[in-house]
Amino acid sequence: MSLPFPANISTSRKPCIPSSLPTSTAFNQTPLFPHPTEDCFADIYGRTILLRGLNVGGCSKAPEILSTSQNGQEVASYNGRPFKNIEEAGEWWAKLKMWGVGIVRWVVVWEAIEPKAIGDYDDEYIDYLYKVLEKAGENGLKVFIDVHQDCWSRLSGGSGAPAWTFSLVGLDPHKFHATFTSALLPSDTQQSNSFESAEYIFSEPDLPVQQTPLSKPSSHLWPTNYSKLSTATMFTMFFAGPTFAPKATISIPGKGEKNAGEVMQDAYINAFRYVARKLAGLECILGWDIMNEPHPGFIGLKSLAYWNQDTELHLGVMPNGVQGMVLASGGDGAPHTGLKVKLAVYHRSWPRPSIVTEYVDYDLTKGHRVWADRRKDIWMDEGVWWWDKLNKNGYSCKADYFTKNPKTGAPIDFERDFYEPFLQRFLAAVREGRQQGLNDLGLPQGGGMGQWCFIEPVPNIGPPLWVDGDEVDIDKTASAGGFGVCYAPHWYDLRACFEKRLSYTLSFDIGALALGSRNFFQHSYFGRLGLLENYMSQFTRLVSRLPSFRKSGKPTPVLVGETGIPFDINGFEAYKTGNVHWQMVMLDSIIGAMERVGKGNLNWTLWNFTSENYVTFDPRTETLESGDGWNSEDFSLISRDQAMTEVTYSPQQAKHQSYRMTSIRPHNRGVYLQRAKALGDLYAGARCIGAWIRPYPAKVAGILVKSQFTLANVDAGTRECWGGTFQMSYIANCGDGGRTNSKLARTTEIFMPAYHFGGETWVLQISAYKSRCGLPLVTILITSEETDGIVDVNFVAGGAVTWSYSEASQSVSLLHTPQLTGYTIQVSAEVGVPTQKERGLFKQCFIILAWGIIGIVLAFIIAAWYTTEELEMRRMEFIERRY
Repeated sequence: MSLPFPANISTSRKPCIPSSLPTSTAFNQTPLFPHPTEDCFADIYGRTILLRGLNVGGCSKAPEILSTSQNGQEVASYNGRPFKNIEEAGEWWAKLKMWGVGIVRWVVVWEAIEPKAIGDYDDEYIDYLYKVLEKAGENGLKVFIDVHQDCWSRLSGGSGAPAWTFSLVGLDPHKFHATFTSALLPSDTQQSNSFESAEYIFSEPDLPVQQTPLSKPSSHLWPTNYSKLSTATMFTMFFAGPTFAPKATISIPGKGEKNAGEVMQDAYINAFRYVARKLAGLECILGWDIMNEPHPGFIGLKSLAYWNQDTELHLGVMPNGVQGMVLASGGDGAPHTGLKVKLAVYHRSWPRPSIVTEYVDYDLTKGHRVWADRRKDIWMDEGVWWWDKLNKNGYSCKADYFTKNPKTGAPIDFERDFYEPFLQRFLAAVREGRQQGLNDLGLPQGGGMGQWCFIEPVPNIGPPLWVDGDEVDIDKTASAGGFGVCYAPHWYDLRACFEKRLSYTLSFDIGALALGSRNFFQHSYFGRLGLLENYMSQFTRLVSRLPSFRKSGKPTPVLVGETGIPFDINGFEAYKTGNVHWQMVMLDSIIGAMERVGKGNLNWTLWNFTSENYVTFDPRTETLESGDGWNSEDFSLISRDQAMTEVTYSPQQAKHQSYRMTSIRPHNRGVYLQRAKALGDLYAGARCIGAWIRPYPAKVAGILVKSQFTLANVDAGTRECWGGTFQMSYIANCGDGGRTNSKLARTTEIFMPAYHFGGETWVLQISAYKSRCGLPLVTILITSEETDGIVDVNFVAGGAVTWSYSEASQSVSLLHTPQLTGYTIQVSAEVGVPTQKERGLFKQCFIILAWGIIGIVLAFIIAAWYTTEELEMRRMEFIERRY
């Protein structure tokens, strides 16, 4: 309900530009623990902690510099990703903190650590990493390290592993493109939009074997690489080389023969053991996200004759499992010449993401053998497939080879048999590295780097069953060496990302459809509120898998490691016209849905921060190209382009020479967004600010019951899209059992962003109750930059809530007395919502529009009825004349 302001009070004033870091989201060096009873984080005082922030950064998936060594090997350097220098990092950390960011998921790829060879670590980059994250800690940020990969490596169309890993297995990346072993773009078409066309991909000029570019992206086709031979082979070898390819061994000096898969996994784990040792002294580091979006490769694939289309994206030319192996052979040893492989070509469709529209023949006489010279085809060597003169295709295979252990015949479960043991190995290694690092620095084992592990499920499959070990809890100090466990799934609106389009007129629960449901009516949602409900349903299902992950029932925080929106949706409309309505609605719906799941204690890191996000314009073709510098993705919440930023961020410093300058400015269906301009350069570069920079209770002195923000004016009208209604409630605790400062244990701290509340008169309501009958309510009008007061709870002896508000630090603090233990404290804040008069106008317009639609529908029904009647009459007349 909107409360009327007193007539003699101005509703706005000159805002106070924040001058200090928000106290509400300042975690400094405070360790975090699992909450004793709830699925959330807690601090040493027993308060519920909400961690909300960003992935930093999207550009870290691609190297800053590519050079060639003396032996002709391509060498990548990530030094300078995502910040050019330490000074820039410090500036951005301070700004992100001002925006309410409390947690950072730091993106680092394996190639950045070990780019040249096994054990040859890039200490220059690791030193850069230490200094940048040290600055994050100085600004009160918590960080967890995301060991990132997509489709295994940039050489297979994604990011992650270094080039030398392919050599261990015997694959030659130069030949990936010509054999559909990976979907890659050649250098002369990197900026072309024709990657959408499967015919284009197939009809590409046959590239010379040694000239396929190794560092070019695969653009919108990159997710299809998970079911291509290069990526599937590398993941299978990494997780289960000794099981499925025991003959694939390499000679290790001084150690004899060892399976190539074991060598890779050992190298991965040892690299990050080394990093943990080097970063051990940084208390801002919360822990590790061990592998981004892990994939089983061939493991568990029911048949090499097909991939699961519900879980693996099919687009363009898509060889099945055995076809990929045959193409990789280059026809070497084929039973007869002129052998061709018939490949399916997929195009976009609905309701399935794609369908086969045609077939093309691949001529094996091209002779592009993906296996390097003098290296065996590991799958042929293991008898997975072979040339077969009697088969009309010319080859045969053991279609179910990867469903069971080749030696024992026992059924294979990827998560139980391979993924979970790998996670445990990794955690043991970084624990050891941390201890060594603390010893190097002479620090006690209870200090330094945190020991949380953020466990991701396999996308579209579900979580692994976690085997409980020695976890940290509120009564066990970090010196005991335990790890805290956090479930960290990812979520995206796959249809919007896949089609680069959004309309909330009708939306679908794609997650349910991907699980096999074909009840489209049940999973259809209508209107903007329907989109919010749709997303709530999907996030609820995501969180509901927690019991499958942790059957022990121990309290386990959930953090959505990645979610976000493609800003280039709907045909680049926002870049062309400045209308950011669809971006605002989508982002607001995603975050609003996460806030409304369960008790509101979901944590998240949005994808992503990329300071070098830019837009280029090609005057020859009059086409726009936007992105984060990796595979044409455009998810960054920060951009140098003016079309979606209220305050421009240094466009002249952009690296790209084709960077465009434009006079287009952001608006929400005609209402220009200018709110940020009154706050100087605080929000310079930020896009769709009101939708994702929101109030939230970072530290709650009790058990959270509800926490959500309803953004005002997102449907447009006469006001800018800012302000709204924040609501929260929590069951007050009694303190922390005497362990520490009991006053802090009873203090709740709420982040109140300047974008929504700065310079405004707003309404704060506080109440406390044990039952909803006779709810006492106190309404406070906040009219100044610094103010405080006490709310007495009359029916509780000694019961009171002391509150304070600081516009400079964007924080509201609430301190309840011990007498309110067990009572529910309810807080709401409202600012910038439409007045009753405006709501009346909106209501009138809505009623007129609704009646108009009803009238049109009735007119169609009447016309259809009349036409049917007339046709029937004419039919009867025809019959009468005929007979």
